[in-house]
Amino acid sequence: MTGFNRDEAGVLVNDYPEDGETFADYFNGKVGSGLGLPESFITDLQQESFLAAGGNATAEQIFNASMRIATDGEFLCFDLAKAYSGAHNGAFGSTYLFEFNRTYSPSGYTRTWCDAPPTDERPNGDPDAEYYKCHAGEQLLMFGNVRRAGQADRDGLDVPFTQLVVDYWSAFARAGDPNPDEEYLAVRRHSHSLDRVRATGKWEQVDAEKPSLRLLQWNGAQVPFPESSQCEALGVPFDVLEA
Repeated sequence: MTGFNRDEAGVLVNDYPEDGETFADYFNGKVGSGLGLPESFITDLQQESFLAAGGNATAEQIFNASMRIATDGEFLCFDLAKAYSGAHNGAFGSTYLFEFNRTYSPSGYTRTWCDAPPTDERPNGDPDAEYYKCHAGEQLLMFGNVRRAGQADRDGLDVPFTQLVVDYWSAFARAGDPNPDEEYLAVRRHSHSLDRVRATGKWEQVDAEKPSLRLLQWNGAQVPFPESSQCEALGVPFDVLEA
């Protein structure tokens, strides 16, 4: 079982784009130095994505694009390739892939943009609002210690979601399959997990012919791999490990 958070690279960046800073300057100077991307790639992307409409990109657009490229280049594309090759070659008894789209960053390892924004109704953060799902944002959930770490239950679902994730991981540890046995959940009164398992369906193995992953959120689902073009552009296609 392998996977990633939607915006892994978010916590690895210290600075938000400054007013007037271009995408190329921001990405090359503060984000993508370790990716080894040619300067022409970033320049072309800036022109195609931001300048074609006749205006400069906003700081938010620059940051969002930078996080997507960095996350794909450092994390997502390699995990997709690993899962694809594992399934294609039968390297493992089974291969399961996940993407966390609900996270809770540890208080000592986060950035402002990695935390769900507070609202009047949810002063500790609204997980249904848009925020970056950063590296390490799944750890409190996977180990079941959101409350032990002193984190508030933001919307009444952090504890039930944590219970669901722990039940997925425990099932995989026991049987190599993250789908919990419904009877097991029922007799132990894991009612939240049982409800979610029934509502969101089975976590499917990766099929190399039609690869999919498990989107981990309260209303989770089995979804296709992302479009391959973004990984191909970064030189990390799904079959990069096949060579």
